[in-house]
Amino acid sequence: MNAPTNHQQLFNPSYANSMETSITPAISSWPDVDTLYRRFAELVRQPMRPIKAQHMKTVMRYFDERCQSSKRLSEAAKKVIPGGVQHNLAFNHPFPLAMSQAQGAHLTDVDGNRYIDFLQAGGPTLLGSNPPALRQKVNEVLDQCGPVTGLLHEYEVKLAELVCLTMPGVEMLRLLGSGTEAVMGAIRLARAYT
Repeated sequence: MNAPTNHQQLFNPSYANSMETSITPAISSWPDVDTLYRRFAELVRQPMRPIKAQHMKTVMRYFDERCQSSKRLSEAAKKVIPGGVQHNLAFNHPFPLAMSQAQGAHLTDVDGNRYIDFLQAGGPTLLGSNPPALRQKVNEVLDQCGPVTGLLHEYEVKLAELVCLTMPGVEMLRLLGSGTEAVMGAIRLARAYT
């Protein structure tokens, strides 16, 4: 099947139901990707539901009564972090909730309150936070070779091959440690090309 050409096609139920993946995950305990994709497509079609005005007092009371440690940490953060948060996902009214643990689809704040994590760090934790199978695989790699050496490693090659295989427009892949390095590389590439 061809890749979707626009957002309407991507979230069209018939397209989502016909999606098939050709990659077998390296970690066998991952859930079925096709099923997850269909569930995600259904979820994003649901309407947004704001909190009604008559319920806002209850919501504000929750923050006052059950989130005092988050409030204190937020006030301390404002003294040393512009705006009191490092990222716009953390901003919340009346103050940001400070998290102490993330596991699967749940977050626990510094006050011990547990939440369903609908943000998932803005997307990169597709499998949920701290999935055991992924953590085990990362630990295996760290046990084998330690953290970053800066030298060539087998997994760099495997990842580059996987990306090139699954993304036909990508012939080669450069892995970088930051956005700054990526921009520097893009500028060098543009200079070399022009």
